Amino acid sequence: MATTNCKYHPIIPARWTCPDCDVHFCSDCITTDSIKNKAHCPLCKKKAAQIKASNFIVPFWNRIPQFFLYPANIASLLFISVLALLISITAFGGMFGKVALMFCGFVFLRYAMAVLEKTSNGKLDSVDFSVDLLNQGFMLPIKQILVFFLMYWILKQEIQHFQFKLAEVTLYLFIFLLPAQIMILVKEDNIVNSINPLYLFLTIKSILVPYLIMFAFLSLLYFSFTYVQKEMVLMMLSGGISLYTILGIIMIGTVVTFYTFLIMFNMMGYVAYQYHEELNYEISMHVDEQFESNKRSKEVTQNPELAEVEVFIKEGRVDEARSEERRVGK
Repeated sequence: MATTNCKYHPIIPARWTCPDCDVHFCSDCITTDSIKNKAHCPLCKKKAAQIKASNFIVPFWNRIPQFFLYPANIASLLFISVLALLISITAFGGMFGKVALMFCGFVFLRYAMAVLEKTSNGKLDSVDFSVDLLNQGFMLPIKQILVFFLMYWILKQEIQHFQFKLAEVTLYLFIFLLPAQIMILVKEDNIVNSINPLYLFLTIKSILVPYLIMFAFLSLLYFSFTYVQKEMVLMMLSGGISLYTILGIIMIGTVVTFYTFLIMFNMMGYVAYQYHEELNYEISMHVDEQFESNKRSKEVTQNPELAEVEVFIKEGRVDEARSEERRVGK
């Protein structure tokens, strides 16, 4: 998973490689056909192969602090605080409280899926909640809830038939597949693909090691916030605290839960973005312009027509460099 850099500009990740010359190039060293997305090696003139964009997109494991800071913006904090307040003040409202809880959970799930969707397109800024956002993706959280019900039904059937060991294995399998299932559902809006075991395993296989690293981070986050929840529940059950304190604990616990899940969905979205070519996902931005322009070396020639001249000079092929320079100068 190490980054492959350009031979002639060592601080810039490579975007092209020549199998015959075994040389890696950044886009400054090679002339590309933007329409056909083809390039030729400046050394041997044969067709160059494109290197996956994940080679120069910042790896998600190097962005852990940014994931934790992602929900720490006014729009996200205000959104989850309002939902948490609504949940806390209706917590003891009987049927009305249950309806309010389900509504808030649905709205939050839609927002979290929007975070994943936007991040997976390389747009790393926060998502502003709006009624239009809820309306446009109304079916996504419904489909995800149906998937959860399907998982619950399968586990229930196994338990009812006293297949306790099988149910335990199934539960762990569901947990392992869940990030991939959510990513597929959001990116493809296809509930069948998102629950197809073969499709899920092939998706995971295409980014196996990064998926395992992501799953480890997500598991750590999940168990951390469940521990906090457990401590808060024990605090409420300890007795001797007022109703207002209980409501405050519920609100704080809800904010922590929502904040943690936004971190998780942001991370899943970024993994889908980093490996979008491996996963065959379309994104709504040009990754080459976004990242390579930020990594330009001061050594890179200002004139793209002289790129091959620079390559020949660094290879010690002076005569060819002069010939190419004369050709460009005409």
